[in-house]
Amino acid sequence: MRLAVPAAAVAPGLLPALAMAQGAAPIPAGGAAVVQLALSLAVVVGLIFAFAWLARRLRVAPLGAAGAIRVLAQVPVGPRERVVLLAVGDRQALVGVSGSGITALTLLEGEVTLAGSGPGAAAGDVPLAERMRAMLEKRGRP
Repeated sequence: MRLAVPAAAVAPGLLPALAMAQGAAPIPAGGAAVVQLALSLAVVVGLIFAFAWLARRLRVAPLGAAGAIRVLAQVPVGPRERVVLLAVGDRQALVGVSGSGITALTLLEGEVTLAGSGPGAAAGDVPLAERMRAMLEKRGRP
């Protein structure tokens, strides 16, 4: 009975010679290997940053985020600011989102029905932006 032993296990120094004999690309030596490794690492890190930027740009929610909190509507009020209507369980909250953070504006007493949605939505419903503005003015905020 004869056992087959890989050549790399018998003579590790023969591995580059075996790779070249089989038609594989030669393994870079010395400084060239370091440069190739650094460039490969830079490409991988660049791809990670590119995908992170794209995910932020498209506002991709992290896994497991779809659950108790849902975004019902958003109204931009500036280049990086917006007012967001959130549903948390059976309650609704109005929050302001800006580059410096998130501010709770108000907890809504009744359920806000968005125009064109829900079973009782009529064509003459007031748009959400106007209802939000009226609620904020009623509470004494500009």
